[in-house]
Amino acid sequence: MHPEYKKAFKAYDIRGVYGKEIDENFAYTMGKVIGKYMIEKFGKGATLLIGCDVREKSVTLITAFEKGISDTTPDIQISYAAFESSEDYPYGICSSAVLYYIGQKDFDLSVCCTASHNPPEHVGLKFFDKEVIFVASDFLWDLFQEAYSDAPLPLLEKPSIKSPSAKIIEKKNKFFTFLDKKFDLLQKKFTLSIDFSNGAAGTVEKEFIETHLHKHTCFLINAEPDWDFKAHISDTSVPEFYAQLQKDTIQHKSDLGIMFDGDADRIGFVDNEGEIIELDFILAIMARHILEYEEPQGKILYDLTCSRIVAETIEKYKGTPIMTKMWRFFIKEIFDKEQWSLGGETSGHFMFRSIGGHECTLLALYYVLQVLEKYPSSHEMIHHYRKYHKGIVRKVYVKDKQKIIEKVKEKYQDEHTHTLDGISVHAEWWRLNVRGSNTESIIRYTVEADTQETREKIMEELETLIHEANKE
Repeated sequence: MHPEYKKAFKAYDIRGVYGKEIDENFAYTMGKVIGKYMIEKFGKGATLLIGCDVREKSVTLITAFEKGISDTTPDIQISYAAFESSEDYPYGICSSAVLYYIGQKDFDLSVCCTASHNPPEHVGLKFFDKEVIFVASDFLWDLFQEAYSDAPLPLLEKPSIKSPSAKIIEKKNKFFTFLDKKFDLLQKKFTLSIDFSNGAAGTVEKEFIETHLHKHTCFLINAEPDWDFKAHISDTSVPEFYAQLQKDTIQHKSDLGIMFDGDADRIGFVDNEGEIIELDFILAIMARHILEYEEPQGKILYDLTCSRIVAETIEKYKGTPIMTKMWRFFIKEIFDKEQWSLGGETSGHFMFRSIGGHECTLLALYYVLQVLEKYPSSHEMIHHYRKYHKGIVRKVYVKDKQKIIEKVKEKYQDEHTHTLDGISVHAEWWRLNVRGSNTESIIRYTVEADTQETREKIMEELETLIHEANKE
């Protein structure tokens, strides 16, 4: 077996560099794994939904994946979210957010061939069930090892151009109807600059914006698929990738700028002055509206790196704030245990109970616009949430992640701490979190304080500690 294959099995999905960690042999083996798994779990006639992002190599990987299934069993019914399929994209293009909506309840298993916001040389697969709960990667790795063979890869035929079934078209139209009922509630006419990042949002999301948001003026940029992402990498968490959107927002005097990531399950915003909006503030904004007008006294999930203003806003509007670990996986996991209304994190994943507990970036846009109607501008709207001083999450490569965390815990032992994810310290005038990556020798850390002076002091103190501990 290729020694790099194991690296592709991340904590919550399968992702890696094409030709190094994932290739056609890998995809073929995954097809055999899924074919056997689905027949054993769901029986003959099990239904599988396939969606694909804009990456060039996604096509050949799906072809190999399908071949693995058909060589294992003829008894799986495969459907395709093949929106705007073509010679270049025979399986069409579909965002993760739309695939979640189409797949939930109606398909035994769905697979999205995507590497999300990663650079163009990356590819990936993520599998989810009818409840949009991901199939665990460690479970899939065990099955992969059992199924793998060093035999030559069977000949792969050129795939035919697929079309979405009537059932899938009906589900997409139902999705649009759901969104229409929301956006029709808006009273103001907005001017919006929208950056599709040349990613998967350029099909269904773009169609909705162009055909359903008639009363708003929308300026679209990077709206065509581009597997090289030449305009910018489709990552909403990196400030420099907003430069084009910032310029466009100012040029057109837009009320708001919006950016989708590569598979459109994350969303970012800039205000009318071109300033990037912190995504934990977006969570607070959405929580306010939902608690005020839709689900009074609801439960709102937020990750532990969010600003204190998030929990304060939730409590102000009579909701219950529930802190979670970082990453969408943990927020979705709690969905079955807590009847929460909204969940989100600082990376731009926002999940809504009203749509099944998964991401819907267009729904996030609606809620932001609803609150924006109450303010003269988006810049003034965000000003109300900038109560504390918090910079971006920083990261550094280290020799021993756990050693760093223990050093932080020891230094701040007299303060209130918790270990929900890494180590969090809550002092009277400041807060910090240090946590290790699940897949790399990296720690990420962030500091928030009541004043900028205090934040700089604690940040310098923390970075000195990390630097010294990493030399030992």
